[in-house]
Amino acid sequence: MAQIIPQVPRVRIPEFAELDALMNAGILTAQQQDILYRRVNGESYKSIRNVYSISRSTVARALMRTASCRKWSKGMKGGGLTLLSDADEKTFERLAKEMTNELNCITTAMATAICCELQAVRIKFAAKVLLAAHCPHLVAKLEDYCPEPSKGWLDHMAKRLNIRICSSQTIEAIRRTTCDQNYIQQFFATKQRFIQRPKKFMANMDESMMYAKRRYRVLCTGQNRPVRAEKTKLSHITAWCTIFGDGRTMKPMIILPRKQTLDQELNGLDAFFVSSESGWINKYLFLVYCMLFICEVQTRRATMTPIEAQQEFLLIVDGHPSRICYQAIRILKAFNIAILVLPGHTSHILQPLDVAIFAPLKAQFK
Repeated sequence: MAQIIPQVPRVRIPEFAELDALMNAGILTAQQQDILYRRVNGESYKSIRNVYSISRSTVARALMRTASCRKWSKGMKGGGLTLLSDADEKTFERLAKEMTNELNCITTAMATAICCELQAVRIKFAAKVLLAAHCPHLVAKLEDYCPEPSKGWLDHMAKRLNIRICSSQTIEAIRRTTCDQNYIQQFFATKQRFIQRPKKFMANMDESMMYAKRRYRVLCTGQNRPVRAEKTKLSHITAWCTIFGDGRTMKPMIILPRKQTLDQELNGLDAFFVSSESGWINKYLFLVYCMLFICEVQTRRATMTPIEAQQEFLLIVDGHPSRICYQAIRILKAFNIAILVLPGHTSHILQPLDVAIFAPLKAQFK
């Protein structure tokens, strides 16, 4: 074949600048760029066929792949378009990794939506290029050439980009922004005098509810389990539990929603039952709990030596607004019980009951 002189388009559109950059980067070939510019300059399919010794359908294939920023060279097999061009795959990788870390993640549905958006933008780009190349008949075929995203494609892309697809752990949205490592380290550094005590003089109180939260498959880059924000559910039953540092426990306090009177059959159960309008805790119920906790502490002190009985107990709680109860704090202090409030919205990583007891227990409900 005689030496081919590269063509320069007589008319340029903004999209040609990106095509030139992709050619210089090696993503596109000089052959396909030349074929495109020949069409832009008005050369016929027959003329291009004679220059490259290829069929009319191959010329059309080269134009389609060039317009959509996909590589083509003479002798390449197949004519269909991949889901994303090489350039768009790099954009997808960048967006996925920017939006994906241990405290943030995107669902597979969101990833598919990003792919569809990139694909739609590229189809519009390709349409402008093909119109400039006087190929309106190829514009109508663009969408037919582009397949729909599928689970298999997403699994393949995740493997190529070194991104895991796994089930996410759901937490409230505000918790994602309050887990600053430096802040948490500073908090515990200033609370050492409270924490340095025998285990039997420490207790952790926490409340939780038992219901199955749906898990979603999401994209993530790190090795830690990702989390996904979700709105908090409404009416439910709350279990208020306490465990001491030595492993012993006290009866849980169960909060029932919208109960004017408690059922008689609850009396035989090894738990305290109370009621609130929503099933959530409040300052009044925290005061009730403190009374029960004081009774438990006094029972334990009765079995200790006189010196041990004078030791201060520590109650560790989370930063829920119900803990801000002056009467409860005053009563606890009167019985030589200190209260340590953990940083707000960090109980899912700092609260002993939340991490060691409730988390594996809830896993059995899922």
